[in-house]
Amino acid sequence: MLAAYVTGIKTRIYMCHGLRYQGCTGLMRKLLINMERISCLCATDVFCVSRGLMDQLLLDKICSKKKLSIILNGSINGIDLNRYDRKNLVSSQQLKNQLNLPQQNFIFLFVGRIVKDKGIEELISAFCRLQKQYSTLSLLLVGKYEAINPITEEVKNIIETNHSIHWVGSQADVRPFYGCSDVMVLPSYREGFGMVLMEACAMDVPCITTDIIGCNEIIVNGQNGLVIPKQDSDALYEAMKYMYEHPQERLAMASCARKTITSRYRQQDVWKAALDTYKALG
Repeated sequence: MLAAYVTGIKTRIYMCHGLRYQGCTGLMRKLLINMERISCLCATDVFCVSRGLMDQLLLDKICSKKKLSIILNGSINGIDLNRYDRKNLVSSQQLKNQLNLPQQNFIFLFVGRIVKDKGIEELISAFCRLQKQYSTLSLLLVGKYEAINPITEEVKNIIETNHSIHWVGSQADVRPFYGCSDVMVLPSYREGFGMVLMEACAMDVPCITTDIIGCNEIIVNGQNGLVIPKQDSDALYEAMKYMYEHPQERLAMASCARKTITSRYRQQDVWKAALDTYKALG
């Protein structure tokens, strides 16, 4: 943005995907906030991937309202509904066999980086608590461990020793994991726009997520999933328990999940809206 400003580029677009300063403190937070301010100051137009993100930029006085907007209903790129379609998925039985998952097990799924800010510690705590009541539960973790913002060694040890928790690392294709899961769980502390929630919903999988920017725009509480407070292991436990104990309500949410994506985030619609917007900027 600075280079474009200095060299006099007429149209300078900053697409804000998320706010890295959230969750940071002290000098690092101040540095990251000022980086956002400079990017917005040098841009002629600032597009946000969610309405919550746009509101936060205003609340934190990082950008002026006249520069801010959102394309269509938000998201980074929309969703390819042909790719993320349960009808186009080969049977998930092979994956269950590979992971030694009993056919009758109820499967919770997490997709994302295995770090503290994604709510992994609350997820493991809630799952282990629920596991004491019900023996036919499994938890799939798809994603890699990262050195920045790591989970505790205690939680990592539980993941590696609990036979009902299956960590499979990063995967080139996550669709089979959505296909064999009953509920997607994303208890994140911060997001720009929860793409994995869109993918899960497109695959008819209801979600549990936190009441944070982006996520609370994709998941409507009681309609296509459940929305809970962030960093609340008790609330997460209750939500997971509810999903397991109320199959009819869960299936009703599953039946609505794909509809919420097709009506708001179809990729071709997002692309057309973005192209029309950019053309209008000249």
